[in-house]
Amino acid sequence: MAKKLLLPFLLALILIGCQKQEDIIITPSNNPFEVMPERFQQNILLEHFSDEAQSVTVENSLFVDQLKSKYPSRLIVANFHQNDFLATSYSSFLGTSLGGLLSISKGSINRNIGKQTLAQEDGQVLLSPQNWEGAILQALQKPDAPLSISLETGTEANDVGFVKVYIAHKTSISPTAKLVVYLLEDNIQPIFQNGNQIGFSHQNVFKNLLTEYEGDSIDLTGSSEKGLIHKSTFTNIDLNNYNVANLKVIAFVYENHPDFKQKQILNSQEANFYGVHYWDID
Repeated sequence: MAKKLLLPFLLALILIGCQKQEDIIITPSNNPFEVMPERFQQNILLEHFSDEAQSVTVENSLFVDQLKSKYPSRLIVANFHQNDFLATSYSSFLGTSLGGLLSISKGSINRNIGKQTLAQEDGQVLLSPQNWEGAILQALQKPDAPLSISLETGTEANDVGFVKVYIAHKTSISPTAKLVVYLLEDNIQPIFQNGNQIGFSHQNVFKNLLTEYEGDSIDLTGSSEKGLIHKSTFTNIDLNNYNVANLKVIAFVYENHPDFKQKQILNSQEANFYGVHYWDID
């Protein structure tokens, strides 16, 4: 089954022709992507915002680097620019859908609401940097996730890209679940960065997405003690618009809900393009 992704104009210019196919995999299999993982490690997705007009963008970037070093196998980061040359319409959409940006220096941790926060941010989804690590630690204290994600990326014979997303689960997942796939780039040189420092470059920058803005519907409502694996394949990705050497893929599943405070991310995964990420086993 294939369908054209319908993205608003700015993003559609880049991903025209990208197609998606869905399959249910019956295990066991000799393909390592199709082997049920023993456990579903909970990963953390930090989605934060930046603007070259704000010097705090540099400070936050350095702080994010420290967090990624501290939680190397668990923390995944996506950086959304606004009001500068890296801004996208999706960045504005995301900020609004998570409750609105009162300040550019905000971010969400698995889209969970803040608890025991500084600066009276309890109940908010978009938190100040001073509350990010506390929210990360809270998320890591939860039991294993209800699902796990594995990624396979590369190019086809005609040099267009593909991304395969494998989702393993045993219990029934809410029918409101959505799959979102981001394309990000590292090492983008700033142009008018206020407070710029020697050697600074933008990291984890959101460039595009392969799914609908709110994510693609995905049926994970089945259950099995032996486990089920769902595969979504995105093909015909035009790579001419990216520095592929610095390109990354992030995929995550979240529960879509009319209330922005109930859009929690169930799990996420990241891989460099031309790379793979098998199931987390540590």
